[in-house]
Parts: sequence; C-alpha cells; structure tokens
Amino acid sequence: MQISEYSPYQNFVFALKSKDVKRQYPAMLSRFLDFIHIEGETLEERCKIFYDFSNKLENRRMLESQIISFIGFQEERVKIKKEIAAGTLRNYIKALKLFLVSIVMIVKIE
Repeated sequence: MQISEYSPYQNFVFALKSKDVKRQYPAMLSRFLDFIHIEGETLEERCKIFYDFSNKLENRRMLESQIISFIGFQEERVKIKKEIAAGTLRNYIKALKLFLVSIVMIVKIE
C-alpha cells in the first residue's frame, strides 16, 4: 500500500467547502504570504516555504509576530482607512486560521 503525501496547500484546499470560500480563501492566504514576504512561483510553493519556515522552533516567535502584525494591518484597513469591511477582516482571519490548522495537522501526523 502506497500512501501519498499532501502538500500544505492541498490540505488547505481540501478543507474548503463552498464555492465562494474556494475562490476567496486562497486569494486571502496569498495576501498574507505577500505581507510576510514569502516568495515562490505558485501559491502551493509559497505555502510549502511557509510550512518549512514554521516548522523550525526558532521561527515560532517571528511567525506569531507576523500574524499579529498582519491582523493589525487589516484592522487598520477596517477602522481607520475604511478600505475593507469588518466581515472581510473576519474572512482573512478564518482563511489564515484554516491554513494554520491544516499545517499543524501535517506536523502532528508526521
């Protein structure tokens, strides 16, 4: 029996259920990766780079700080600049949380 290994991005996409979420969440995740300067050819490659970065214990504090900064940036876009709605901020957080849960699942399984 051969067990295939899913990438962090594939796990994330697998967890997306509705048509709208499948369209919106990858774009929101991509914006987070842009914010923290994770580069790569494809979103899947960028997710793998993020996953590898997040698995190193010494990077955990920096990662936590980057997530908080991203949420703070989006909150500013809601409250001060009025660029996005509060519901959009919630969706950014949901997309990021879903991705983080999907990569934690990989770490626990490995």
